[in-house]
Amino acid sequence: MAKKTAKNAHTPMMQQYLKIKSEYSDCLLFYRMGDFYEMFFEDAVEASKILDITLTKRGKANGDDIPMAGVPWHQAENYLARLVAAGKRVAVCEQMEAPDTASKGPVRRDVVRVVTAGTITESELLDQSSSASLVACYKKHERWGLASVDLSCGHWHLLEGSGDTSLEEQLTVLNPAELLLISGQETVTETAVTRPGDWSFSASVAREQLEQNFGVSDWQSLNLENHEQAAAAVGAVLVYLGQTQKCTLQHLSLPVFIEQAEGMSIDMRSRRNLELYSSLSGDPKAGMIAVLDETSTPMGARLLRNWMTVH
Repeated sequence: MAKKTAKNAHTPMMQQYLKIKSEYSDCLLFYRMGDFYEMFFEDAVEASKILDITLTKRGKANGDDIPMAGVPWHQAENYLARLVAAGKRVAVCEQMEAPDTASKGPVRRDVVRVVTAGTITESELLDQSSSASLVACYKKHERWGLASVDLSCGHWHLLEGSGDTSLEEQLTVLNPAELLLISGQETVTETAVTRPGDWSFSASVAREQLEQNFGVSDWQSLNLENHEQAAAAVGAVLVYLGQTQKCTLQHLSLPVFIEQAEGMSIDMRSRRNLELYSSLSGDPKAGMIAVLDETSTPMGARLLRNWMTVH
């Protein structure tokens, strides 16, 4: 196994791979080599089973063959979709210089993005009619705050409330693709859970992130001053996006807390009985959304569903 082998026993290229892999130990590493993304050791074995691709070998470690599996770079989206659907996180490592211009040693490489269930933006990987939202939840005593962002369009939805029943109801309605939680906090929803670090769930971190990402230092326009739990959730989302996307997300709108107007809230059971998303038998084509949906693009279809879900 790679972890039992001295690093200097490997070739310079494999040493580079192991160093990058150690920084993204919770991910499968797509390591760019020419026209392929290669995976090695346990990553190769695991990915070959999920993707039904050939498991080969490259070099040796402690006298044993090093497992290797790869996918063509121009078909990577299809494979990423299947890995994410299987609950995996994928760190995409690119060549940062041309081989013929590289200095002595392996081509410089770096991770340019971590693909997770809640950070998908490519249309090829998204469901045509529903969003893959990233949601952070911060709970303090009985009060909780939620920050939901649809990265494909950059829209936010912030909520606060109290009580576990109300929280679980809102999470069921939002139906996040990925849920950010602090350590020790659990949820009954069947959602991929990530714990980006308790320190990121903080109103002060949110303030720093908002100034860094949007140049906004005045919270009054965002209505976050009196919503500590929602602000803490915003902080966690922005930190996590920085960790995974590795770039400035210029299309993100500002996270503004909108006070909920007085009115009747529709719980998830009522939504099912009203057949908003599908018929009682489970046919999505017979749901109210399908009847109303005359949109021309997948983005429009997702926006319509978002309006019916969170408004």
